[in-house]
Amino acid sequence: MGIQVTIEFTTGSYEYQVLKGDADFDESFEDNPEALELVERLHNSTTYDEREEIAEELWEECGYDNAARILYPEGQLEVTYKKSDEEDINDLSYEILDNDWVEFDEFFEDDIKKSSFCIIKNSFAKRAHYYLKTELDEPFSGEYLKIANGRISYKDEELEFTGDAGGWFEEEGVYVFGSDEIEEEEEKIRQEEDETQDLYQTLRDKVAELLKDEIAAYEKGRNELNEWESAELFSAWKAAGIQDKGEKDWENLEWETKNYIFTYEDESKMEKMKEKGQTDSQKYKDLQDLQDKTKTWQTCEDLIRKKYRCRSYKLNDPHTWEVVCKYRDCEDLDKIKSWNQSTRKEILERQSIVDNLKKERDDKKMQKHISFGYGVSGAYWDQHCEESVAWETDEWFAIALDYHFHIEQHMLSIGQGDFGFRGKDSDENTRRIQEWCDAMQEIDQEYDRKIDAIVSAVEY
Repeated sequence: MGIQVTIEFTTGSYEYQVLKGDADFDESFEDNPEALELVERLHNSTTYDEREEIAEELWEECGYDNAARILYPEGQLEVTYKKSDEEDINDLSYEILDNDWVEFDEFFEDDIKKSSFCIIKNSFAKRAHYYLKTELDEPFSGEYLKIANGRISYKDEELEFTGDAGGWFEEEGVYVFGSDEIEEEEEKIRQEEDETQDLYQTLRDKVAELLKDEIAAYEKGRNELNEWESAELFSAWKAAGIQDKGEKDWENLEWETKNYIFTYEDESKMEKMKEKGQTDSQKYKDLQDLQDKTKTWQTCEDLIRKKYRCRSYKLNDPHTWEVVCKYRDCEDLDKIKSWNQSTRKEILERQSIVDNLKKERDDKKMQKHISFGYGVSGAYWDQHCEESVAWETDEWFAIALDYHFHIEQHMLSIGQGDFGFRGKDSDENTRRIQEWCDAMQEIDQEYDRKIDAIVSAVEY
């Protein structure tokens, strides 16, 4: 008796569509004056907007051919065995090696060269699903999967297409006499881009010149924070006891190792082993140990990253200062080049006023937050107990990040803890959240007006 198995593959599907000015087109539309006029206008078009508008009219007037259905070779492969000791497969990024994939532009390369015009579109659909329930003489092997002509087969059996999640036009192209460029407009665009680039570079260079000390201090502080954060992350990683390749620091720890520890696939394996009563097996215990270590690591990582995110907030990149951004609005190249030490003094004085207003704003928000009876702390997610846990800080940025946590903790303290979905206290929870947001928005609007008044008074 064979092995009963279900094979499923989910991937992206592409419909390559084309309308081209070749001999077949001439024959089909020789008696259609509207189509012929549109073709002549397309041949003589002088701007991209004009060309695209005419191409769309032609597409609607003459229709198009579905040139090919192409399936992306990489997708989600699911293989499920029935009454078998074989291990199920659920690979989120499996590639079918035997495929007929060809890039959009390459597919139409000959048509573009040989046609007086060529309008091409790529209609994409996500999560196209293919399904086969069959009986095999041997365990599943990916080498027998094949993609050809918009179909998927396993050996001699074709997987059934069950549908997709819809999509959109991903790529479009309009080519006239083999080119998608218009020489005059291309030159105009290049000239405008060069002028914009010159202006932007001069602005950046001048700001860097005027604020070199402040920029250097910011970069030094940022580099120190990055070094400290990396050191803490690496220490937490080692403490969790997760296997790696013996790297000596965080930067050299491989990306795949950091990000793919205990995966959804591992979790699925554990669930199936539970169903089969295999919880005493060494494989299950190893997965459980990896899961515990992963939770320990991810809990520490969340706390470390939150702490350093809050510390980074206190760093103030001069390139993003409100007053500097106002100066960046200047489009007079000669005026930009004339900026000097008096300009620097003006920037520093005005930005100091802005920074004081922002501190005053945050202090006012803190007092409002406390007046509601809410706590003062940060919060991070504990993977083991699957809930938010407080960490000590008096920085407003950290507190505001987790205002939902403070509202929930306060409600729990006064016996209103049933604020889950349709809970009896959920309306009160929603009311408090809205009240908090409205109060903070009102303060923001008050100080935005004050800051805007300082910034808008800048004269280049």
